[in-house]
Amino acid sequence: MAQFPLGEHVTDEWYPGATLPLPRHPQMEEGFELFKREDEGRFWLLEGHWSRGFTPLCVSTAYDVLWGTQFGANMYQLPPTKGQAARMSGVHGYVSDLPCHSPWEMMHRATRVEKLVGPAIMSFPTLWAERLADIKAALAHFEQADLASMSLPELAVYLGEFWAFHRWVWEVHFELMDPLIGNYFAFRATCVELGIDEGDVTRFFQGADTRVMETDRALWTLASAARGTATEKVLAGADPVAALRASTDPGVVAWRDKFDDFLQEYGWRTEGMCDPTLAPWIEDPTPALTMLTTFLRKDADHDFDAAQRDAIAERDETLARVRAGLSGEALERFEGGLGACYHANFAWWQEEHNVYIDMRAHIPLRMAALRAGEILGVDGRDDLIYLFRHELDDLVGGAIAYDEVRDLIAARRRYYEAGAARRGEMPRVLGTPTAETDDPVMKEIFGVDQRLLDAVSSADLSATELVGVPASSGVVQGRARVITSSDFLGDVEPDEILVCVFTTPNWTPAFSQIAGCVCDTGGALSHTAIVSREYRIPAVCGTGLATTLIHTGDLLEVDGTAGVVRIIDRAG
Repeated sequence: MAQFPLGEHVTDEWYPGATLPLPRHPQMEEGFELFKREDEGRFWLLEGHWSRGFTPLCVSTAYDVLWGTQFGANMYQLPPTKGQAARMSGVHGYVSDLPCHSPWEMMHRATRVEKLVGPAIMSFPTLWAERLADIKAALAHFEQADLASMSLPELAVYLGEFWAFHRWVWEVHFELMDPLIGNYFAFRATCVELGIDEGDVTRFFQGADTRVMETDRALWTLASAARGTATEKVLAGADPVAALRASTDPGVVAWRDKFDDFLQEYGWRTEGMCDPTLAPWIEDPTPALTMLTTFLRKDADHDFDAAQRDAIAERDETLARVRAGLSGEALERFEGGLGACYHANFAWWQEEHNVYIDMRAHIPLRMAALRAGEILGVDGRDDLIYLFRHELDDLVGGAIAYDEVRDLIAARRRYYEAGAARRGEMPRVLGTPTAETDDPVMKEIFGVDQRLLDAVSSADLSATELVGVPASSGVVQGRARVITSSDFLGDVEPDEILVCVFTTPNWTPAFSQIAGCVCDTGGALSHTAIVSREYRIPAVCGTGLATTLIHTGDLLEVDGTAGVVRIIDRAG
């Protein structure tokens, strides 16, 4: 019997006027579907990348992500799964690996995986450079297009080009990601076999700079320039965007010009992954300005150079200690695997690619939907976000009229808003917990291992200690700040412990001011783990129930070295 029955999650109810599964690529084995009773035999994890849930147009873009997981898995024959599958409960998604049931196919994949992954790892630097150049060229085409002058027929062409690009870019994502993480997974297994602590393995790859951290440094430079000036007072107001634009103070105007330059360089990103529902900074800079105000609540600027020096020093000390304990064939195996992982460094690429794909590639779709709404005179500026891809294409192409979907859009907006408000009530897992997964993505990114399964299975609500993945070393005490999405990062005070389900790259600026981080899910190569190591803050991932057991204001001790979180004192 399933330990986490699907219960009310098995239902035919979904978005008004929509049914699942939606039309999908013929080679796609499973798309987004509603839960069926037989799904209780599989293990489902609440999808943390989309913490706000899925609007209809977001489901359409996420289909390309789901296809990408299956494309990459089949391209490299990574056993034992064939990518990921997804189920919807209201507006929220659950993810599971897509099992391979055929013993012959499993054997066939296992014999081919090394032949396929090895060459991909050797060619990775060149391949990434080529793919990145293509991605940048495509992004320039879409982002520099004059949508304001486009008619509906011209928008239809633009949308057709976008969908082809978006599908391709997510194929590229997993074309690169799957061999990288498979290579790391194999190296970690070798290290465990050689008696090396798993916590040490992640430290081997820290200290590398990324485009994400470059953005944070630029934000901190702006914060430093505003500190103690009239600009700081403007930013502290109720509507900093309007106040900043309205100010005629010469100092504020000069700072605003620098901020506008910042947006041109770094503003093509949203506060979530692959979600056209969200406005990018270049459209609405409120999230960037909000983060700036939280920086100014700190007494001193974050020292990026010192943090990087410490990360490199810890890396080098860990490597020296590990090497001293190895010799002969064991040392040769270690050095071979380490060299391959340095040549194709997943921990670096995991953050580097996000600013071009995860947080950016979907923005042209939002721009087109907003422009179509202007032409059609929609009731709400973002009305067309509540249409699925085929409906938006039909509307822009003239097959249907806006009046035909006006009431449907309003009903879907209400459905989404009600469903999104239930995020905190959604169970972290559903179905049948299984033995520790061998799927690299589920283990290293989502953190699905025996520790997580034990935590969610016991669900001891009186517990004051949680055990998870030792994601970033060090021990710290601080008050907890529990939040459900990056919408609430402005509430985080300096030196608090961030407690959440999962983090994605848009959360990164907060890591320069928090004292530690605790997540319900996530593994050693999750965004939380990688960024915490670079910002030198202790972190524990994969605790299972942190957001259930911990409340804002609780005094915590986070031991990122041991992977233990203790609730020392309850707030109030």
